[in-house]
Amino acid sequence: MIFKRLAGALIATTVAGGGMVVFSAVTATAAEAAVCAYRVRNVPAGNQLAVRAQPSRVADVIDVLRPGQITIGRCALQRPNWRAVNGVNGVQGFSHKHYLKKLSRLS
Repeated sequence: MIFKRLAGALIATTVAGGGMVVFSAVTATAAEAAVCAYRVRNVPAGNQLAVRAQPSRVADVIDVLRPGQITIGRCALQRPNWRAVNGVNGVQGFSHKHYLKKLSRLS
């Protein structure tokens, strides 16, 4: 119930602000099950944040996130400085934490 209220408020706030929200299923072990909402930051307008196949700057780009976009992902760091997140197309991958601001813990 709390998750539905938080998700509803998050979506309403984002839509009212002209932003975009990406939600899809996140699967993890019990220790990694905590899900957080993130806003993409420190990305210049007109550019996109890469969502990579592995938590590495040389890994293949499998999806993107746009500046100001809100997405969900695991709360725990997957490797130092990397977070598991969902891209625009719902593809799960990794982005550097410098470009993601944690908004709230959803579960």
